[in-house]
Amino acid sequence: MATSNFVRSATPASAALLRYTSALEDKFKKLRQYRADGIIKPEDAVVIAVYQGAILDSDLHDRLMPSIAKALFCRLPSRNRAPWRGEKMLKAYPLMLSVLRRLRPVLVQIEKHDHYLGNQLRRAAASVALNLEEGSGSCGGTRNARYRTALGSARETGACIGLGMALGYVEQVAPELLDELDQVRAIVATVTR
Repeated sequence: MATSNFVRSATPASAALLRYTSALEDKFKKLRQYRADGIIKPEDAVVIAVYQGAILDSDLHDRLMPSIAKALFCRLPSRNRAPWRGEKMLKAYPLMLSVLRRLRPVLVQIEKHDHYLGNQLRRAAASVALNLEEGSGSCGGTRNARYRTALGSARETGACIGLGMALGYVEQVAPELLDELDQVRAIVATVTR
């Protein structure tokens, strides 16, 4: 009897969930664009299909709830949250990246006087962006925990800037930087209620 060297490897549960989530995000992005372009009206019913054939043995991990359902329900807002929650968070991450770009000269000035405060500012600001992005790829309690951490780090970023100004390390901060940081804090505070 001949033996085959072909080995079919299963897709790990986390990878399968990530693939489904990514596919659904792409579909929702297209749906939003179609609605923005007027191709689909907001009141029109839609069906979203995802082909699972490329995800080997995906059904092996679906003991309680199918991975596709997990991906979908982690993506959709719950009954207790505002329906625009996901849309707001999509705006927070690029806003925070803009804050980080505007923060560079302030960070250099603070570090000239106080290396530790500069380091704290850098870590707090980076933590906001990292937790926003990590939270967007999570669901349930993990998502809320990441967003709460992002909010705390955003407040810490503002406090570091304020300390730098109060201690005379920085004479002036661009109003756009402070405005964008306020917007990030407001968005994250709204969704973590």
